[in-house]
Amino acid sequence: MVGEIFFGWINENTNTITSVVSIITVGIWGFYAHLLYRDYSNRNHPRILIQQCSSSNANSLCLLTNMSEKILYVPCVFTVGYGEKKSIYKNKIND
Repeated sequence: MVGEIFFGWINENTNTITSVVSIITVGIWGFYAHLLYRDYSNRNHPRILIQQCSSSNANSLCLLTNMSEKILYVPCVFTVGYGEKKSIYKNKIND
């Protein structure tokens, strides 16, 4: 008895049920596409973390950390320092 009512309701609303399930399926595939794109973009964009160690004087060390999966080559670094009286110091480091 209950089965007949349930299957009768499904037969009457087949088009609506099919449309709703299709829309939900498209939403799930869109979510998966977003996850794949985000993973692809994270793998192909280098991430570098630059920190100045210990003190803030001209002789302090600077730590470059590679945060990406791929190898990152740094052939040179351009530094900019701001001194007293609004003076700007620029330097290219090749070591």
